[in-house]
Amino acid sequence: MRTVRRVLVGLVVAVLSSAAPAQESKIHSSVGLVLAGGPGPVKVWVLFTDKGLAPEREAGAIADLERTYSARAVERRRLRRTDPGLFDARDLPVPEEYVRGVLASGAPERARSRWVNAVSVLATRAQMEAIAALPFVRQIQPIRTGPGPETLPL
Repeated sequence: MRTVRRVLVGLVVAVLSSAAPAQESKIHSSVGLVLAGGPGPVKVWVLFTDKGLAPEREAGAIADLERTYSARAVERRRLRRTDPGLFDARDLPVPEEYVRGVLASGAPERARSRWVNAVSVLATRAQMEAIAALPFVRQIQPIRTGPGPETLPL
């Protein structure tokens, strides 16, 4: 009987502990290092799972993209594009409803990237946790920065 109880308790603990990491795993581990650098919000990218369209609607949206580009831009793509076709899902805009969901956390928007399918925000830990709970968020990553320009002595 004790063995059965231990197994049941172990299963319950495993299930409960596996529920929390799903949301936590959306927040990249390096965000904690950035937050440890000081109080206040940090600059992060919120990456989305998809473009917010059903597959059949996405194909139609991609087909319609050529009409929204100038003739010069289309010709430039014809000459230089190495991927098949002139347009693909990366050219579709970031889903507006996804951006609104992220901004509802109170984190202000900084930039959008349709190629990365992401929005950049300035967020606190609490805001990031709220954003990570959204079903369309794939991951939250800190904005990577390189070393600043070197100052030359005068």
